[in-house]
Amino acid sequence: MKKQTGISLADLEVFDPQAARGGNERRCRCPICQAKERSFCFNAMTGLYTCQRASCGARGKLSDFWEEKPRQNARQRARIALSAAFGTVRPPEQEESLKTATTATWHEIWEQGQPIGQRMPVMDYLAGRGLTPEILQAAGVRSLSLYGREWCGFPFADAQGNVVAFQARATDAGENGHRAYGPKKAGVFCTSPDTLRAETVYITEAPIDALSLAMCGRHAVALGGVVFPQWLLKSLAFRCVALAFDNDSNGAGRRAAQEVAPPLISFGATVFRMKPQRAPDEPKSDWNLMLKELGPGRLTQWLNYYESKAVVKLGKTWERPK
Repeated sequence: MKKQTGISLADLEVFDPQAARGGNERRCRCPICQAKERSFCFNAMTGLYTCQRASCGARGKLSDFWEEKPRQNARQRARIALSAAFGTVRPPEQEESLKTATTATWHEIWEQGQPIGQRMPVMDYLAGRGLTPEILQAAGVRSLSLYGREWCGFPFADAQGNVVAFQARATDAGENGHRAYGPKKAGVFCTSPDTLRAETVYITEAPIDALSLAMCGRHAVALGGVVFPQWLLKSLAFRCVALAFDNDSNGAGRRAAQEVAPPLISFGATVFRMKPQRAPDEPKSDWNLMLKELGPGRLTQWLNYYESKAVVKLGKTWERPK
């Protein structure tokens, strides 16, 4: 077996942030052999670890538990966990302000974010997606630093407008670039504070798509998938609702619209399907792809044209002609 040193708890949490953190006996991906399976077993109390892959067999003690170092108290362990969550190490003089919790809550992570500004590095990524600072600021999007990477943070709010969760998208092309924090199913992402008071509301899967429609003057919400909170039904009662899910070749967007439409109709909403255009040889299509291809002006004209053709019959959904 190989003896290894210099691995800390923070290193493990950065290398495999999705691994379970509860209990003393834990398992994660091995930072030494970097295999995809979680073969790295360690004890959070003693620091002893071993990789169960025969081709690796690494064993040792995490650097946080070296005998020559003083034993860490709860506050020091909190600093290690927070440094992994925020991608930075806090200076010693700030340690007094840390809570004794071993990990940061989603709300603490969200509060560390900064409102979107014109000169922020994250703005280069968002501008490349065709979005402007004004649209992002109206939606409350934030810039976050997590695990040494830059992220866009999209808030999900409840019926009263309180942020209950957020989604994060990394601005680089690395792996694990999508994350969700908090009870996301309890809220929705709105492109502006008055979105749910609009006469017509678009429902999308991803915040990026909702923001793309907002660039064309549409009021849009994102579910972060296809599951919506029950309070949304009352908010959209007797309104016109455009089911604007993706138009991928696997038909997931069509099936999502078929599931979402009946409960909306039962609350008196007038529902129609609005699908982003997809070339016959392309497997995927969404509103941000169309925004980048057409620009906000031409996409607005496209939406105006097909909205004018949406002859809606109560109790049925309208499909845009091919």
